[in-house]
Amino acid sequence: MRRRKTHRAAERARGGRDLVAHSEGTLKELEAQEKAWRKAHDAQKATLDEMTIFADQAARNMQSAFANFLFDRSTPACAGCSRASSTSFAA
Repeated sequence: MRRRKTHRAAERARGGRDLVAHSEGTLKELEAQEKAWRKAHDAQKATLDEMTIFADQAARNMQSAFANFLFDRSTPACAGCSRASSTSFAA
């Protein structure tokens, strides 16, 4: 029965040069992936910052519209409220 050489033993037999070359190639690939990830992250962050500005303005608009609805006495929904409050104070 023949013994198969393990990967580590094969590398030692070749002087370990292939392993070093493979490590350097892997490091370059990882650095390229990190650079691409950072570029995508920065682009997404810029887009999110722009969307936050619009979301803040939308929240202010909704708050303003709701306040106008509640405190506008000419709205049919509040007509009963104002009559009830005026009669309760008059009594």
